[in-house]
Amino acid sequence: MARYKRLSIYDAGGDLSKEWFVKYHYLKPRDLWASDKPEYQRFKISKTINCYHTLAERKQRAKVVMAGMKVLLQNYQFNPFKECHLVDRVEYSGYSLSYCIDKYLKHAESNLRHSTYRNYRDRLNLFKEWASAKLDGIMIYQVRKQDVFNFMTENQVSRKWKNKTYNHYLQAIHTFFEYYKANYDDYIKDNPCEHIKRLEVEEKGNRPYNDSEFTKTLEYTKVHYPYLYTYLRDIYYTCYRPGTELRNLRIYDINLSSRRMSVPAETAKGKKTQWIPIDDVLYEVLAEKNLDAYPPDFYVYGLGGKPAAKPIVEKHFNRHFKKVKEALNLHPDITMYSMKHTRVIHLVQDGEKLHDIIKLTRHKTLAELMNYLKDLGVVIGEQPNFKSRKI
Repeated sequence: MARYKRLSIYDAGGDLSKEWFVKYHYLKPRDLWASDKPEYQRFKISKTINCYHTLAERKQRAKVVMAGMKVLLQNYQFNPFKECHLVDRVEYSGYSLSYCIDKYLKHAESNLRHSTYRNYRDRLNLFKEWASAKLDGIMIYQVRKQDVFNFMTENQVSRKWKNKTYNHYLQAIHTFFEYYKANYDDYIKDNPCEHIKRLEVEEKGNRPYNDSEFTKTLEYTKVHYPYLYTYLRDIYYTCYRPGTELRNLRIYDINLSSRRMSVPAETAKGKKTQWIPIDDVLYEVLAEKNLDAYPPDFYVYGLGGKPAAKPIVEKHFNRHFKKVKEALNLHPDITMYSMKHTRVIHLVQDGEKLHDIIKLTRHKTLAELMNYLKDLGVVIGEQPNFKSRKI
């Protein structure tokens, strides 16, 4: 695309009573582009031309000015956008990609869990830094699919992203653009991430403990990491997610008299308050914590190994569980969350009805529960009894 065009003289039809000038159109910097406005801006130069009062002199002066401007423009010696302070910069500043990302993150901070917000913040800020360096103050409506794809592929190579990480970044950027597409009329018409393909990720599935691993883990943690032991035991009985749901469990979320406990909307995966039943064994486990001795708004798993006003940091149990895995040489895919998977398998093996199990797992439908059980390797129904030929 040419930097400038239509360099010419306007002579008002030879009328010396009107203003004469040299005019040209110069390509706007990309950060000034707008979907409803032209890409070139018109400029005119009238100084030193209209001070001549004869037709011949004014024509000659206009030719000199045009010739001088042609040399400056052709030799990259003049850029009107660097010489002028344009009102347009103020007009379009609210549409800059950097500003829009900051605006979105401010909105997201009050609507997402802290850990989720932190991930979005880090991923979008990296995109913002890359765009500022590579795309020179681009507007949100100027971002193309190619721009996003270039960011993804360049960083995948330089930062050695795995496919899962690649997809997380793409999802964060897609969500950002979708927010403006859904809520603002004049920012973007299409999401530039819409047709960028996600990369294939190897699904390892949910890994439960086998009987030996389960027993060894509980016995070892009970002796060496008693606080972790109670945490793992609670994951097993409640089927709560360890990182957000159980760690942020407060005393008032537990109602022993009605035999149920809640997962508040702010920590639940579906952002909706959910409830699970408290059976006899879980009742005993909760009762032995003596939670009535603490304020009801205290976190069950607080600082100092007991209920407290602040929850224990997320890395505490992760760090200790890593040591347990190393000491017991557990399978690499075993996690604290594997306690939930193991609990569900035990319930099926003990003959519990799926309609009762779903109350604990909080799946929306039996079909979802069946798919989950399939990932665990659980076969519901009559087991096949093949007669294999000995060889």
